[in-house]
Amino acid sequence: MKRTIGMVIWVLLPVLFTFPATQSAQGQNNKGTVVTLSANMFRIASASIVSVNLLAFTGRDGILLVDTGEEYPNWQLESILKKHKPAGVKYIINTHLHDDHTGGNDALGKKAAVMNFANLAQWARKGVLSPGKGELKGRTGKSFAGYYRLAFNGEDIFIIPAAGAHSEADVIVYFKGSGVVHLGDLLISDSFPLLFGDVNRYQEILEKVIDIFPPQVKFVAGHGRDYTMAELKNYYKMITDTRRIVEKEFKAGKSIQAVMDANVLKKWESYGNAFPVVRTIDWIAAIHQAYLQKKQ
Repeated sequence: MKRTIGMVIWVLLPVLFTFPATQSAQGQNNKGTVVTLSANMFRIASASIVSVNLLAFTGRDGILLVDTGEEYPNWQLESILKKHKPAGVKYIINTHLHDDHTGGNDALGKKAAVMNFANLAQWARKGVLSPGKGELKGRTGKSFAGYYRLAFNGEDIFIIPAAGAHSEADVIVYFKGSGVVHLGDLLISDSFPLLFGDVNRYQEILEKVIDIFPPQVKFVAGHGRDYTMAELKNYYKMITDTRRIVEKEFKAGKSIQAVMDANVLKKWESYGNAFPVVRTIDWIAAIHQAYLQKKQ
């Protein structure tokens, strides 16, 4: 994981300095905004270098945070915490372990139980989480084999391990009553995906998400705007369409450099300009790696 986090930082910094100032880098114009998703759930777009979507879920039991942003102070989140100060932060769930999503853990959750991919079983043994009964199945039979449930503020919250695509430690957080799903960096809205894992695994996760969750849910991305189910389906179609086009070029015997130079994904050029870390050539490279693995 340290290698992956280091890779994120190494890739991000030089690109940020060269990214055009006129671009709206994945909702960066929304930095610092607070959006009310329900009576007691707030999405905060952190005012950081690359704006991260955090969730604060408040109620009689206390406050639950999904991700905490980067290390330096987050005044938007702190204002919500002060408003609900008597209850305090009881739980933090990290969608994955990259620094831009976990940097505020120590400052915001000194007394909180911090949950992530690596320690879910431990919290279950302590009785904080309940292991899911059976599989979490979708409408056509697709399923997540394992998940955990947290009862908090009168709501069932599902924590679903989904590693192997963006990182080795991703989880999906589903607020069943509120109809909100936080996908972390498994979704960077309107951008090609940022994958340190496998393209096939990523496509499999998206298929399960589309099949399992109710049609009316709201999907919160790790970066960028919220998606409806219809928008997520369109995003999935972009993934499959671009992959098919690029793989066709490889099957024709073209090199990865030739495919990059040919601008075969010009129709989806905006997806390569939306987020400073992910360019079109990065997505082509990820497809190429999956193509080579399939040939072995």
